[in-house]
Amino acid sequence: LAVPVASGGAVIARVDGIALQELFRDLQLPARALITLFDSRQRIIYRSQSPEAFLGSGVSGSALLTALGDQRTAVTVVKSPLDNVERVYGVARVGATDYIMTVGVPSATLYGPTQRQLARLAGFGLLALICGVTAALLISRGIARPLDRLSLAARAIGEGNLAARAPIEGPPR
Repeated sequence: LAVPVASGGAVIARVDGIALQELFRDLQLPARALITLFDSRQRIIYRSQSPEAFLGSGVSGSALLTALGDQRTAVTVVKSPLDNVERVYGVARVGATDYIMTVGVPSATLYGPTQRQLARLAGFGLLALICGVTAALLISRGIARPLDRLSLAARAIGEGNLAARAPIEGPPR
């Protein structure tokens, strides 16, 4: 790994998998989340999950790395080309190098709590709608019943029955 220095020259370092494992040892990630470091030729030089199986694998041209484009950082949702798990990836260039680091968290881990919350809110919303409609029906029935009685009495009077009356319901005395 060579990094140019502003005053001229470069700092050169060799970073191996053991050093990287030590660097990320205390980092707590959700299940199936991973950190991957790619070299300048887009080959894996570190992967937090089963690193031996993927070291040296190239993923150039994959949607994961093309999401970065010419930017320094990007966020993308991609099904991993290595283990077929859909993850939300943070992708970033490492300093002034051509190395790229990704941190991927499974979509289900990120979106699961939100989906459960939305389902709860939808359930409460449906319950509130049912309660509101029931209350509206009961209130409208309470208002409409005396009006129906008044309408029947008016119709009877209109037909000539002058003895017709609409019963009056009021509060108890």
